[in-house]
Amino acid sequence: MVGRCSWLLLWLAVAPLGAQDFRAQALELRQAGKPVEALALIDQAFRGQLAVATAASLIALADQIAYQDVPAPQRFEYYQRVFEQQVDRPAYYLFGATLYVESLALMGERSQPDRGVTVADQALAATASLQPADQYYLQRLRLAKLLCLAKTKRLDEARAYGGQLVETWPVLLGNRNWHRALAEYAAAVGTPEALVGAARSIYLTADYTDTEVREALRRVNAALAATGGPGVALQFARAQEDLTVANPLRAHPPLLLGDPDRMLAAAGEQYGARMVVLLQLGRVTEALAAAKQQMSRSAAEPANLAQALKDLARCFRAQDLSLLRANAFLEFHRTGEGDNPLPALEKELAAAAAAQP
Repeated sequence: MVGRCSWLLLWLAVAPLGAQDFRAQALELRQAGKPVEALALIDQAFRGQLAVATAASLIALADQIAYQDVPAPQRFEYYQRVFEQQVDRPAYYLFGATLYVESLALMGERSQPDRGVTVADQALAATASLQPADQYYLQRLRLAKLLCLAKTKRLDEARAYGGQLVETWPVLLGNRNWHRALAEYAAAVGTPEALVGAARSIYLTADYTDTEVREALRRVNAALAATGGPGVALQFARAQEDLTVANPLRAHPPLLLGDPDRMLAAAGEQYGARMVVLLQLGRVTEALAAAKQQMSRSAAEPANLAQALKDLARCFRAQDLSLLRANAFLEFHRTGEGDNPLPALEKELAAAAAAQP
């Protein structure tokens, strides 16, 4: 295990480099099987003056090296060291503090979530003036604090803080770190309503990618099995491929930590934020209209078009609490074969709206 003195020796052993050379040299060290030395080099780089783009590039590389190549105990030590020694380099400090708080929450028997809340508060105060370019780690740090609050069972604080987050940045509803913190909060509450409600919220707001869909399904199955037994979970699994099966998830409203009106107001015309709020609230007609408008706007941009199609699939999922028609919709647009289920969904929603008193 590399101790603090060893880290200092590694830093002193690295030859001076120009800012433009640090990334290349760090990559060489990584490829040579020396990830700890690569991180020491990046530390040295941040003791000098770096351009914003250079700093961002080195932070991204440090994140990859630490997570992928360094054993957990040394990785934890590295994050802690950046937090404790680099406060005068705000972007690098924020990166270290964020990963340090996440580690304090997630290190199994060695977890210290109470310490994580303290570190998060200190780091958020120290980085209050950071520019929007640093929002990625700021938001990740805020969500790590929420996770720590949930793990310490400070439920009133967690609920209030979580509500504040999504009322200010409603786009977080679709964030995987939000999903993790929400599930942890529900587990701490411990009621069937909280457990299945959180799972439904995650199911509704998860992006339509293989990884996130599988994770959302796993969470719903686990929550239903824990609260109703394996037969209920199996019934939900069958409903993902057969709309005639009674879906047990319908009996459980999504768990909300924020005020819906405030979340919608904060989302404004921001497409991604508005979409996840509408999906969580079950306002599928409005979500569908937003996704169709986004698709028409993004026809010339393949990446944006792909996301709009996934968002339309999310609307099917929210309406059905099933993947059947959502997958059929995406398959139709992938192959051009079969029937497009979108007109049927629109007719269904229109009929439901007309039936309202």
